[in-house]
Amino acid sequence: MPPPDLRPYQVNFVANIRAAFRTNKRVLAVSPTGSGKTICFAYVTTHAAAKGTRVIVMAHRTEIVDQISTALDTMGVRHGRIQPSHNMTGDSVQVGMIQTIARRLDHITPPELLILDESHHAVSKSYLNILAAWPSAKILGVTATPQRLDGRGLGSVFSAMVCGPTCADLIAEKWLAPYTYL
Repeated sequence: MPPPDLRPYQVNFVANIRAAFRTNKRVLAVSPTGSGKTICFAYVTTHAAAKGTRVIVMAHRTEIVDQISTALDTMGVRHGRIQPSHNMTGDSVQVGMIQTIARRLDHITPPELLILDESHHAVSKSYLNILAAWPSAKILGVTATPQRLDGRGLGSVFSAMVCGPTCADLIAEKWLAPYTYL
């Protein structure tokens, strides 16, 4: 199955992410829920893997890791899994649970590109330990919520932020359904 076409705003979002990486090693990409962030970073992963770049995509919940794996399958990207009851393969792309990656750091070849889904968690201890273990990796963080409830900023992890479309833009362009506020 051929990879899906990106929507026009996703093409722009990916282009802006790539532009940010020209001058920054750690980029935070922010876009609303439902905007297709997973498809966007799967697209980035597809092109990185085609160049032979070693990529690890990580998330903190099984459901999210499954969603990422499905998106990579849709894009035709061979990948292994770093999580219980799955096998890490020799493929250049791996998808894993943050908790498992943190425990297996000594057994994992460092990536050249590390993608953090739900990256507002990036200032937690397990994420920071992984980032410290792989200091030469480029980091792409992806989130819909760049603010944390505890008030901790993400500037200690990311040096640039790329903003995707707003919810209002996506509703106006009929990519998201309108809502009623009660």
